[in-house]
Amino acid sequence: MDPLLIDNKPVQQHASPNVAERPTGMEPTLLVLHSTDGDFAGALAWLCNPASEVSSHYLVSRTGEIAQLVPTARIAWHAGKSIWHGREVRGSVNAFSIGIEMEHLDGQQDWPETQLAVTAALCRVLMASYRIPPAMVVAHAEVAPGRKVDPKDFPWPAFRARLIAVPSTPALEVANRRVSGQLLRDTLYLPARDACAALGATLAYTGHDTAEITCGACHGTLSGYLVNATLYLPARALCDLLKRTTTWEPDRQVLKVGE
Repeated sequence: MDPLLIDNKPVQQHASPNVAERPTGMEPTLLVLHSTDGDFAGALAWLCNPASEVSSHYLVSRTGEIAQLVPTARIAWHAGKSIWHGREVRGSVNAFSIGIEMEHLDGQQDWPETQLAVTAALCRVLMASYRIPPAMVVAHAEVAPGRKVDPKDFPWPAFRARLIAVPSTPALEVANRRVSGQLLRDTLYLPARDACAALGATLAYTGHDTAEITCGACHGTLSGYLVNATLYLPARALCDLLKRTTTWEPDRQVLKVGE
């Protein structure tokens, strides 16, 4: 599931045409960090330009802006000719990795705290989603030795220390089921189909970001957010429509549904 919010910052959605499909059954097991060697706007334009034949899943600015260019379920063309501990698919790690570009002029700029914090938060979410250990967060230079040197002068020891504690994923709990979601502007949003299944409701899509919800005598329409073809609905509004009582447990980041 691709995040809507990272470190309280919304993820901008852009669409790069430079993508491919992952091999059937293959999920990301590696996060590769890059530096753009150029500014944010220029990198975004280049990574979304079909003539460049390059892309990344995410781009993080020096001020902490986050742009998603490719869904993590698909391949971004970020690493080029590369290999990791003897593993490659068609000469590259792209098929089993996620690429994160960071705005940085190699050898000319520092690495600002805001950018490092947001990049680490993004990595932690992706690590939790795909069960990727900290050791599998690597530099472009490590998968393309002798060909690439980025991200240059990156503070790896301190950065890896940020990856150790993986925060809990906000979720809805009902009976013995748990549906993971995302917090957006302090509101928990859930994938519509999974949430309705857990709550015993049916849904019918009525628009690109709306759905009609039915459960017994309860019936209504809710609007949400469409992210990579998945509709996310506000959890509490959904439960209210279905006349289910809820309690927010902030320490666990869980919206608990009453019996």
